Amino acid sequence: MAEFRVKRGQLDALWAYVQNKGEKNYPETEESGQFWRSKMLDMDSRLRVARGIAKNETLASKRIIKFKMSHSMRNYGDEIND
Repeated sequence: MAEFRVKRGQLDALWAYVQNKGEKNYPETEESGQFWRSKMLDMDSRLRVARGIAKNETLASKRIIKFKMSHSMRNYGDEIND
């Protein structure tokens, strides 16, 4: 797997609440509230090759792209945290 390269990738995103279950008037913090989890799949093998978690979908997806550009597949499935 160390030499695996993504030829065609697909980004998928999922929105979720963390720790507050969507209750009204619950304060948004860095650790709780609304989050987006994005992942990149290799379209041919359907392997998950990267994931990112952030407060918005754009930032979560940017983390995946940044990761894929700076790491080889020896870090397969690792998550990026800025």
